[in-house]
Amino acid sequence: MVGIEHRTVRINGINVHVAEKGQGPIALFIHGFPSLWYCWRHQIQALAHLGYRAVAPDLRGYVDTEAPADSSSYTYLHVVGDMIGVLDAMGAQGVCGGTRLGSPNRVVSILEPGKMEAEFAEIGTEGVLKFFLTKLPAGPLYLPKENPFGYEPGTPIPLPSWLSQEELNYYVSKFDKTGFLGGLNYYRIFDIVVLEGVGHFLQEEKPDENNKQLHDFFQKF
Repeated sequence: MVGIEHRTVRINGINVHVAEKGQGPIALFIHGFPSLWYCWRHQIQALAHLGYRAVAPDLRGYVDTEAPADSSSYTYLHVVGDMIGVLDAMGAQGVCGGTRLGSPNRVVSILEPGKMEAEFAEIGTEGVLKFFLTKLPAGPLYLPKENPFGYEPGTPIPLPSWLSQEELNYYVSKFDKTGFLGGLNYYRIFDIVVLEGVGHFLQEEKPDENNKQLHDFFQKF
């Protein structure tokens, strides 16, 4: 991409890849799964042109940033610490922008170690990226066990107008090197509580159990 500079900074014991362009107030762009700094390429160019310093790191575990082996190293406190480290490395006192709607609270099931990687391997890196980048509907992420991606390996998937084959190839070339393990580790550190025999209105169906879980959660802060 024209004029976008890349560098590696040492933050919290890992090497973090950062893409940036422009001068001025910092606009920080944070990607989700399964993406990279590259998903912000258009915004980096535009914001730099408008007088901002657009900064887009690869999160820990993603391709050009180091991937700690311990999945407990992927909490959002770690991510916040990394982003503060990025800002410090840029000499910034604050940030004037951005985030990405790749919110993990939309994932409604836990990920067993190795299981999702095996399912990803069945359809290949390009198939996984095509699914997440082109076929996800609005709403919570739902991957049924029987056929999580809804199609068989090798099924043609047309690209949308906003994503060229060349752009898709960039993602594929990066994730082919590292796999998806680093990105999936973010979803493995959630504390999941299951209340048996309840439906959607669990706070009314089992108020005492729900209240206990809420109290236990609040005690952590």
